[in-house]
Amino acid sequence: MKIKGGNSLLEHFEKIILAIAAVFFFLLLIFKVITSPNDVEYNGKKYSPGAIDKVIYKKAEDVRIIIESPPKLKELYKPKSKEFIAKFKSPVDVDTSLWPPLPAFSSGKIDRGERYAVPSGPEISDVQVEHIRAVAYIPVEEIDNDTPYQNVETEPNDLDIVTVEARVNIQKLYEAFTENFAGPAVKPEWQDPDLAKPVFAAIQLQRSEQLSNGQWSDWKDVPRIKTDNMSNLLKIIEDVHELPRGGLEVRLLQYRNSAVKANLLQSWAYDIGSAEEDWFPPTLHREFTKRMQEEEAAKRRAEMEERRQEREQELEAARSERSQNRTGENTRSGRTIGGGMGELSSGMGGGRPNSLGGAGGERPARVDRSQELERRRLEREEKKRQRLEAGQSQQEDKSIDAVYKKFQEILINEDTDLAEMTEPLLFWAHDDTVEVGKTYRYRIRLGVFNPIAGTKKIKSDYESYKNQVILWSNALETEEIEIPKKLYFFAKDIQQAANTVKVEVFRYILGYWYPAEYAVEAGEAIGKIDEIKKEESDEKSESSSDNEKILMPEKVDFRTGAIMVDTAEAEDWFGSNILSPRRYFNFYYSYDGSSIEEMPIQQSFWALKTRELHSSISKASKQEKKPLRPRGEGIEGYGPEFQPQEGTRGVPLELMRTGPIS
Repeated sequence: MKIKGGNSLLEHFEKIILAIAAVFFFLLLIFKVITSPNDVEYNGKKYSPGAIDKVIYKKAEDVRIIIESPPKLKELYKPKSKEFIAKFKSPVDVDTSLWPPLPAFSSGKIDRGERYAVPSGPEISDVQVEHIRAVAYIPVEEIDNDTPYQNVETEPNDLDIVTVEARVNIQKLYEAFTENFAGPAVKPEWQDPDLAKPVFAAIQLQRSEQLSNGQWSDWKDVPRIKTDNMSNLLKIIEDVHELPRGGLEVRLLQYRNSAVKANLLQSWAYDIGSAEEDWFPPTLHREFTKRMQEEEAAKRRAEMEERRQEREQELEAARSERSQNRTGENTRSGRTIGGGMGELSSGMGGGRPNSLGGAGGERPARVDRSQELERRRLEREEKKRQRLEAGQSQQEDKSIDAVYKKFQEILINEDTDLAEMTEPLLFWAHDDTVEVGKTYRYRIRLGVFNPIAGTKKIKSDYESYKNQVILWSNALETEEIEIPKKLYFFAKDIQQAANTVKVEVFRYILGYWYPAEYAVEAGEAIGKIDEIKKEESDEKSESSSDNEKILMPEKVDFRTGAIMVDTAEAEDWFGSNILSPRRYFNFYYSYDGSSIEEMPIQQSFWALKTRELHSSISKASKQEKKPLRPRGEGIEGYGPEFQPQEGTRGVPLELMRTGPIS
């Protein structure tokens, strides 16, 4: 009900409240939503939370582009020496710009129009591959220019290393470079003896792994050995635009250094600690192994001969003693052989000779025969000694020392002049990243620097070589090589009633094979961690000095990762000409629970390869354990101790480093 004549303010009170509320909420929208107090000030401007992310992202993209872009070289320094000297010559401030302009400074050589053909790369042959397993001193810290292998901390551990070797025809390589850069076909004013000296640039070693389906993987580059402190310097760079500062000229200067050359072509291996193993390139290592076996066989023959002679002496002594005892008994009983018969014969009209002592004489004692045998033995030993002395020079050529001598003769050192070499140069590369149980094949090639890469000195016919830094040789592929496992097990016997199989496990650790036997039932794991049973000789070694101790683990992990599934009777046919049936038991086991593998039980049913493997490992497990050789007992002139020094061959030490040159 409307009241007439009332207060107009009261009449419109509700509308006024609504208007005030609308204004308040509008202001709230302006200040709290549209112009949020959460705006962030960045680089003199305010941004909302959504906008600031876009701004920062754009800034990050700009920074990333700058970081990933190639560095911009600073302008070359222009010498100011002449201007500086001119200031001293004139006491008056003279504007030097009025003087005739100085010739422009250039970091490159003047192009006199030389045009060369690019020589072919080196020619390699006789590729060989070899796997070596031994205890080596493995570095436990990173190796670089400042901390070479011989200066880092190491620990003795098992090492599997594959080495690939080949030979390069040095004479043919030098002839090709001389013909292209200093030969009769080159104009006399263009002939350059420095260009005619090839500089080795790289060895590329690649490997392919055999897959489980029998196929081969793609070829992959093998990194340089972990003991190489020059791995950054010797990184393969094939495009002239990717070379570090200093370009090809500095690269050539670095690689001419004798230590770099030696490490590139005949890279250093590890310090070997095994007493009966050492590292050699494949050809020499096979000779080393053969001579080690020959010396071991000769040692066993000498020991057997010594034992045989001792037994003969003991038998002769026993015979002599028995003979003397019989002679004494006959003498005491009045039945002296020969004397008594002599008296009887003389009474009958004269004596007659007999085979035991002459006419009526006494028989000589058996001790005289023993002395005669001893004399003959001494004569045989004297003749044997004379034969050994007569063939001593030949024997030395077949000794292990001869292998070390051959190795020293093929090594590159600071006095080696490759230009004077008439025989092919042996070079090699290592792979210390192999995995046990896998099969690999390798290929290797050798490269030399293209000394005119990046210049205008290349003939138009060789324009494709303009930016090619390395001239590669032919690539040679090796035969397959299998890296043996360090853990094997063999099913040796079965107890049918209990369905229990006796399994023999072998584990290779710290240079030696260790055996263990387990009785395994279905569902049980094969092998476990066991303590090593130490022999008397091992206990003696522990009481010796630290340098002579045999490195032996207290416990060995014989766990195979396999579980016995079951056994089952099997039947097949065997024989070469006539086949006959045979029955035996198979041992079934699994590593993952899904795929099941099998092995015949008992050695007579194993495959020939399995029997040979078991025989060799079993024999090796009985090998006498010897202390490790101290670290650093390497071959003189070979190893990390052959390092570049300040001023070597006129090359400053800073040029050997791989960083930017200031």
